[in-house]
This record gives sequence, structure tokens and C-alpha cells, in this order.
Amino acid sequence: MDEPLIGVLLVDDHDMVAHALASALIAEGDFLVVGTARSTTEALVAVSEHRPQVVLLDLRLGDGDDSTAAIPEFLQRSPDSKILV
Repeated sequence: MDEPLIGVLLVDDHDMVAHALASALIAEGDFLVVGTARSTTEALVAVSEHRPQVVLLDLRLGDGDDSTAAIPEFLQRSPDSKILV
């Protein structure tokens, strides 16, 4: 029986980086990219909507946000998510 795919939300303000990460994860075969976000605000909406198993979070986003400051809110919205910075 196949294991279920691991849902990943990618948070990065560089489209090329997000695309490369998504391609690498999909090629691995064990991951499903459930969404992408370019800012902390977008990421908070996406984590609420998708409840990913993993959030792959860029440390500094283009909107000047220190994304780590939002980790408590990510976990409040999706307590079972694991956050990788």
C-alpha cells in the first residue's frame, strides 16, 4: 500500500526559487505541493486553507517581514504543521 503524500506549503518571494523547490519535491515522489505564498500574509491564508503537513518558510521575505515572527500564528491556524525555515 502506498504511503500518502506529504503536503507542503512553499513560502518564498522569489518565483524561481519556489518553482525549483516545487520541482525538486515533486520529483522526489513523496511530496505534494499544496500551495505557494510570496508573503507572510499570503502564507497565513494558505496555511489556514490547506493545513499542510510541512511549511517550507523563507527566512526573509521581500515585504520586509521576518517570517519567523509569524510562526506562532501559523501553528495556531494549523497546529499539526511542521515549519522548516
